[in-house]
Amino acid sequence: ELPGEDVVKFSQWFASLPNKVQDCYDRPSLQNVLNTHANKLYNQAADFLNEDNREVITDDDAKLIISTAFKCLTKIDDSRAVRNRMTLGEITAIINEHHLDYVKVGRVLDIFREPGNTLLRPFLQDVPALSESDVLDITHESLIRNWENLEQWAKEEFDSYTISLDFERQLKRWTDSKKSDDFLLYIGPLTYFEGWINKVK
Repeated sequence: ELPGEDVVKFSQWFASLPNKVQDCYDRPSLQNVLNTHANKLYNQAADFLNEDNREVITDDDAKLIISTAFKCLTKIDDSRAVRNRMTLGEITAIINEHHLDYVKVGRVLDIFREPGNTLLRPFLQDVPALSESDVLDITHESLIRNWENLEQWAKEEFDSYTISLDFERQLKRWTDSKKSDDFLLYIGPLTYFEGWINKVK
């Protein structure tokens, strides 16, 4: 929809962006602004941290921190994803990687607390450095509805929760039967649950 000369300028600007930023603009539209913005933060978190020399962190670690944190901060309630508050210490414990302490986790999440982003509370201007006991919260449920990654993560977490309930029921049947061999899992369900446990740690 741009005039001809602006199309050239836009094309040059867009071509100068890193590929991982270009990929965030897969469906440019007003409705997709929040999804695009959150994806840019997700894809650039490690670069942002490493550029400022705050901390050296890999792209994979940054993405693990962000996806796990947002899974923790979202829950399914009556088949609808809603906000769920949690402390930085609780999120760090769930990440459960010895090289990722709460300080590193907090610094990665800072990109979502900065002015202009403010997708997580407390905002950076209010709490410059997060402590283990600080409670994090998604600023608005519109992020849950519009960020496709978060919608997928919430679904994965709900599916995982459902599997954990099934596993608990199976375990309870076995223990209630005084650990009878009749209630041991067959190889199919056993392999399924082992795969799930290894995946979710």
